[in-house]
Amino acid sequence: MTYRMWKKGRTNDYKFIDNAIGEQYNIGGVDMWLYTYQGPKGNEGSTDATLPDFSKGNGTSSSIGDLVFGETTQRSYNIQAITLPVVYQVQEATPDLKIPGLFFNFDTMDITVHYNTMMQRVGRKIMPGDVLELPNLRDFDVIGRDVGLNRFYVVQDAFRTSEGYSATWQHHIFKLRVKPLTDSPEFAEITDPDNNAFPDNPNDPNNGNGNSPGNSTGSTELDIMNQIIQQADSEVPYIHWTNEHIYNDISDISELSRYIISGYEFPVNPSKNMFFIKNTLPVLYEKDADSNWILVDTAYGAKLPRKAADFSFFFLEDAASVSGYSLYQYYLTDKKWLSCILPFTDENIVPEDAEDFYCYYHKPQLYQVEDDGVTWVIPPDSHSNVPFTTKDIAANRTNHDDIRSAIPPTQTKDNSGDQFPSDPADGEYFYRTDYVPQTLWQFSSENSAWTQFNYGGRLPWTGPNQEQSSFINSPDRVSIQDVVKPNIVYKK
Repeated sequence: MTYRMWKKGRTNDYKFIDNAIGEQYNIGGVDMWLYTYQGPKGNEGSTDATLPDFSKGNGTSSSIGDLVFGETTQRSYNIQAITLPVVYQVQEATPDLKIPGLFFNFDTMDITVHYNTMMQRVGRKIMPGDVLELPNLRDFDVIGRDVGLNRFYVVQDAFRTSEGYSATWQHHIFKLRVKPLTDSPEFAEITDPDNNAFPDNPNDPNNGNGNSPGNSTGSTELDIMNQIIQQADSEVPYIHWTNEHIYNDISDISELSRYIISGYEFPVNPSKNMFFIKNTLPVLYEKDADSNWILVDTAYGAKLPRKAADFSFFFLEDAASVSGYSLYQYYLTDKKWLSCILPFTDENIVPEDAEDFYCYYHKPQLYQVEDDGVTWVIPPDSHSNVPFTTKDIAANRTNHDDIRSAIPPTQTKDNSGDQFPSDPADGEYFYRTDYVPQTLWQFSSENSAWTQFNYGGRLPWTGPNQEQSSFINSPDRVSIQDVVKPNIVYKK
């Protein structure tokens, strides 16, 4: 009978190789502190079958905390660290310079452990959800901290690795695929300093195990986000357009004004009482020998002509210009158009800085046709001063979502609280902070009553709907199996 390397069971050959591998890990490996996942916790007093009550510690590592979503957000860990020798390829830390103070980024990495040592000390295989700590990665010189910073990882996958098989065709090495631990609710027993009851002091300069205060960047990131939100609330406190400053009343703006068109000539067949923004072409004035200002003939267009008379002028369409046009002059000797730098004015007087030339232009004017469909007049109200340039401005101004009665005052400590002032003045504003969301009220001495301020569509930014959020996350929510009943009626 020939000798074979493969034999059933763990023979002496297997034990000899396994002992050598275990000794190699003990001598050449590095210590790893393992915090084993014990099972879900929480849901105390739950009557929902999909949310079992694990508050009495009756959960196991195979239990599920939320049967509907298939996840366990409240986890129990054994913080009595188990020391295991492991081997892994040390990764380089990539600095994250986008936001100073958030330290480094680490991707997933692989760690190997001797299988039988793991089974002897842990009593089971290391599984996804277990948390480990690598003391050799402790950073002793963290900016802004008096103590070191330990590195925690969470196991994403655990399996027998291909390089862990020996000549006996049996495995000896177990591989862990890990990624950096996040400051999330699942790992509260590990990351929350208030729950910190590790055997060793985490601030021990000699690599004490456990989590120390400030080990997470969560508070820094939340502080950054809150400051951004605070500045956003300051700059854009309400939704939709800020347009109350354009003009005071909208008595003569009707549905027809939503689609204001513009042009240089009035429409031939206007609709009844339609609005129209009349644009006027700019003109060029030149000072003659008698110091009189005379009108100069110019051409207009969207493109400079290829041929032109020497020293002729041309107004080229230019949306960036105050008049909508820029002036050019043609030089035959150079065979090119040159831009003219001269003063523009919308007032019917010669500009003080005008030397030989200046341009005069009219601002766009809003007109409305009368009932005869022929006569165009300037609307009588304050809209004549509105600098309309596109139909979108008028459409936004008349949109019901952009209308509110007045600009509300800035909320301060003096004009907010959970009770109305006892002696308010007429028109006084007051924010009720005990309402969800907070609401603004105004006092009327005529009615001797407070009325809620009408924001129209320009409500403050309140984030998610509080009522909907509390309803969805309500502890009194009904299980889906009690809401939707299966159809058990079958037809043969």
